Amino acid sequence: MEKLILLVLCIISLASCQYWRQVWSDEFDGTALDTSKWQFEVNCDGGGNAELQCYTARETNTKVQNGKLTITARPENYNGKGYTSARLNTAKSASWLYGKFEMRAKLPKGKHLWPAFWMLPTDYKYGSWAASGEIDIMENRGQVNNKVEGTLHFGGAWPNNIYQGSGPKDMGADLSADFHVFGVEWEKDQIRWYMDGQLYHSMSLVRSFYSNKGTNPYNAQRQPFDQRFHLLINLAIGGGFFPADQYGTLTPQDAANWADATYQIDYIRVYEATTVPPGVTSAPPAVSSNRATTRAITSRATSRGTTIALPTANVETIEETTNAVNPQDGLNNAENQDENGKAAGKIWGVQKSVVGGVAAIIGVLIIILVVVAIVFIRRRRAAQKDVMSSTELAVAGLTPQSSAAHLPQVPQVNVFVPVVGRKCMAKYSDGEFYSATIEEVKGMECLVNYGPSYGNEQVWVNVCDMKA
Repeated sequence: MEKLILLVLCIISLASCQYWRQVWSDEFDGTALDTSKWQFEVNCDGGGNAELQCYTARETNTKVQNGKLTITARPENYNGKGYTSARLNTAKSASWLYGKFEMRAKLPKGKHLWPAFWMLPTDYKYGSWAASGEIDIMENRGQVNNKVEGTLHFGGAWPNNIYQGSGPKDMGADLSADFHVFGVEWEKDQIRWYMDGQLYHSMSLVRSFYSNKGTNPYNAQRQPFDQRFHLLINLAIGGGFFPADQYGTLTPQDAANWADATYQIDYIRVYEATTVPPGVTSAPPAVSSNRATTRAITSRATSRGTTIALPTANVETIEETTNAVNPQDGLNNAENQDENGKAAGKIWGVQKSVVGGVAAIIGVLIIILVVVAIVFIRRRRAAQKDVMSSTELAVAGLTPQSSAAHLPQVPQVNVFVPVVGRKCMAKYSDGEFYSATIEEVKGMECLVNYGPSYGNEQVWVNVCDMKA
């Protein structure tokens, strides 16, 4: 029966296959930055983290050529700061609720260089930073070239905010030597961090994100990560991400010895989840228009697997508001199709995707019924054989024990059956198994809680990576 349960779970998992459909990208194939997608942030405010650079829109800091976007950090006196660099966002052009976000990039190499690929909320529904959240897809310290980290910020408006994430993860490669793909898959119940397609951290969103400090801005689970966010890319220099006791201080001599002060980006792509297999075309959704956006201080130092309050001393909140911008004309291609085009996408007046989904569900139910029938018939035949064998042994004057050596040996298969509330050993992102409790089961995935010893961290784990 345990084998049957596992088989049914596998079939259900296959029936609910999820695909990713690309809905937005910048391949950086031109000779200049596409300002219909990206906006420059021009300021010297230090990003709220006491950073050392001025962000500019100059070509010396941002260049598109040979199919790549290059952001360059430069040691130079500029508006009272000793360094320049660039920071770009999609706040006025595109934002998303859930999706897969990927960047292929080669990271800089040098002391106190801080490349980042991240997301901020578009509407700030739950209040100023970080009450409305922040998603850090990739951050790296330029003198630690083999490590990246992913982080969520939440809890309340500064200084009542907290953060939690992977902490620095050793990827086993010099990330400044070649290009790698960094990304997240952000879904309603979970967010997962990847590098080169390999999962290195995940966090459940089915929880309260209140910090237990100050006024609670949330009234339900998943908040604030249930709203639209937009993308940011930047190369910062110094600041709170580099505590002096761990990473020293940056001197002009250090900057003069930077091995590579360029953050090179091959592409950035955004996908939406769909059950439509690759090759089946459908019109992509319109990119959402954005209203008022507030940018406030961000500090992204993280400790692995723990929730830590951000430093609060001598930091001033900085806010910046952008006006509403309408999306580009023609984005919603579905509305511009003629009646013939609409009819071609239907069967008996019903959308083909709906018909296909219903057919898939019916097919899965038929498979389950066939499997159950086969198992029932085999069990019945086995029971009949057992009765016949017992009768033959009795006639021959033998016992089951005396004839056991002559019977074929059937190997024992231990199949882990997930049950809510069951204790188990679950594999963590570091590849090791830790004691956990199952809190929810969906198909072949289980939401497990590693308990108070690990900050009650909740992670979705495949049944194949669990054992009793």
